[in-house]
Amino acid sequence: MPTGGSKPLGQRLLERGLITEAQLQQALAHQRRTGKYLRQVLLDERLVDEDAFLKFYEEELEIPVVDLADYAIDREILALVPAEVSRRCRALPLFRVGQTLTVAVEDPFDMLALDELRSLTGLDIETCACRRRDLDGALSVAHGGAAAEAQAEAAETLGREQDVTAFVQEVLEAACARGSSDIHFEADETALRVRVRVDGILRELARKPASMHGPAVSRVKILSDLDIAEKRLPQDGRFQTELQGRPFDVRVSTFPTIHGESAVLRLLDKKGGLIPLDEIGMAPREYLWLRQAIRKPNGILLVTGPTGSGKTTTLYSILSAIANPEVNIATLEDPVEYLLPLVRQSQVNEDIGFTFASGLRSLMRQDPDVILVGEIRDRESAEIAIRSAMTGHLVMSTLHTNDAVGAVARLIDMEVDPLLLASSLLGVVGQRLVRRLCPHCRTALPEPETSPYFPRLQKAWDELRRGAHGESPRICRPHGCQHCSQNGYRGRAAIYEALAVTDEIEQAIGRRAPATEIRARARASGMTDLAEDGWRKVLRGVTSIEEVVRVARLSEEDADGGFGGAPDQLAVETLGHSLMK
Repeated sequence: MPTGGSKPLGQRLLERGLITEAQLQQALAHQRRTGKYLRQVLLDERLVDEDAFLKFYEEELEIPVVDLADYAIDREILALVPAEVSRRCRALPLFRVGQTLTVAVEDPFDMLALDELRSLTGLDIETCACRRRDLDGALSVAHGGAAAEAQAEAAETLGREQDVTAFVQEVLEAACARGSSDIHFEADETALRVRVRVDGILRELARKPASMHGPAVSRVKILSDLDIAEKRLPQDGRFQTELQGRPFDVRVSTFPTIHGESAVLRLLDKKGGLIPLDEIGMAPREYLWLRQAIRKPNGILLVTGPTGSGKTTTLYSILSAIANPEVNIATLEDPVEYLLPLVRQSQVNEDIGFTFASGLRSLMRQDPDVILVGEIRDRESAEIAIRSAMTGHLVMSTLHTNDAVGAVARLIDMEVDPLLLASSLLGVVGQRLVRRLCPHCRTALPEPETSPYFPRLQKAWDELRRGAHGESPRICRPHGCQHCSQNGYRGRAAIYEALAVTDEIEQAIGRRAPATEIRARARASGMTDLAEDGWRKVLRGVTSIEEVVRVARLSEEDADGGFGGAPDQLAVETLGHSLMK
C-alpha cells in the first residue's frame, strides 16, 4: 500500500520535481473531464514516463519494484484471485504471508482495484510495482496463452459493463437529465441502491449488486479528494464536472452506516441556478415590499425555511438585483454555491476558526455596503449581524424556522436583545417549494366545492374572477405523460409569506410579545401566509391543491377560513391577467 502520509499523488510529484505546477493543473483538469486516474493521465499526456514513476514509488513511497521474470508462478497463490479479476484489477498474486497477500501492480494508487482484491480474498493486500509490459506478459503466461487471451477479452467486456468509473458518470448524467438536485448512493444487505431527488421527491434510479457499493463510493471520494481509506467518519468534499454541456459544482457528503458508507451528492448548476428577482414567483404585494426593503441603506432582512426550500436562491436573486459598481457587496457562505458578478464571496472554514462570527467581524473592516451571512447559527453571529445592521449596513441572512414569525422567537431564544432586534429588523421572508404541474398533461377541474379546502379558496376564487374581467381561474390536477416521467409534475415553484416590520410590530417585538400577537398584527396589516400564497398558485394552474396541503402541512382543521388581511387588488388583477390558457 502507498505509504508516507496523506498528500495527494500530484502534490508528491510536484514536490519531487517530476512535474511543474502548470503540468499538474493541466493533468487535474484532464482528469476531471475524463474521470481517469491521475497516473494514467500523466502517462497518456507524456508528462511523466513509467520509469520515473517506478523510481518515485521505490524511493519516495518505499514501494518495492519487482522484475516479474524473477518470480516463478505459484499456482496455489494464483488461484486466490480468478483470472478475470486479476486482469481487470491489473494485479498478479505473488506470495502470501499469514493474512497478507502481496500482488504485483502497475498502479499502487488504484484503490478501487485493491479494495476489490481485499474484499474478494478476505486478506490484507500489499503491493509491488512493476512495468506494464511485464505485467501483460506475466498475466498471459499465468492464465494460459491463447485461451487466456480469449478469456481476457470476455473479462474486459464484463469489466467495461461494470466499470465503476463509467457507472458513476452514467449516474451523474442520468440525474442531470432528470433535473435532480441530489443523488444518494446507499447500501443494504443485498444491493447498492441509487436514488435521486427530483422536484423534492426521492425516486430510485438504479440498483446494483452489493459488490458495487464500495467501489462506487470510493470513486465518488476520489473525485471529491476525500480519504478513501477512512470509512468510519463522515467526510465532506466537492468537485466540478460538466454534464450535458453545462458546468456543475457537486457537493459530496459521506456517512458511515451498518451496511457501509452512504454518499449524497448535491448537483449545483452553475449556469441555471440564478433566477431574476422579478421571476422568483412572489405575489405583487410582497414583491413590491421586498423591492423597497432591499433598497434601504441599513437593516437586517431574513429568509427562513427548512433545508432545501430555496433560501439561497432567493438571496442570490436579491443580490443580483442590487449589485452594481457603486455598491460594495460581500458574502460569508457555507459553501459558496454560485458565483455572482460584482460580489466578493467568501466561504467559511470552521476547521481553521474561520466561522460566520469571526468572518463577519473581519468583514466589517472591509467597508461593505451590503453583507450576506449564509446562516445565523448562534447568539454571537446573530448579535454581530444585528449590530452591523444598526451601524449603516444592509445585512441579509437565513434561519431555519417553520415560518416568518417564528424567526423573531428564534432570535430571542438565542438571547438577542429584543429592543436591538426590533429596531434593526426590516422583515422576514418565509418560503417553501411546491412541485409544478406538468404543463403538457395537467387536467383542469371544475370549481372544487367538494374539497374540504374550498372555503380557503373561495375568496381568492371570487376576487380573481372579478379582477380578471370574467375569466375563470384554473384549478388543475396532475395526470402524467412522457414529459414528466408519468409523475404529473415537472419542476418546482416557491410559495412565500412576508412579515414586514411595521411600527406596531416593532413595538410588539421590543416588549417580547408572543408569536400569536405578532402574527395577528401582521395579518391585520395584510400579510398572507404560505398556504394562502399556495392557493394563489393553485388558482393559476401552477400547482395542485394536494401539493399545497403536503408542503404547507395542512390538515382539514385548517380548511375553514379565508384569506387574512385586506384584499390585495393589485395581486388580484395581476394574477387574473396572467392565468394560463
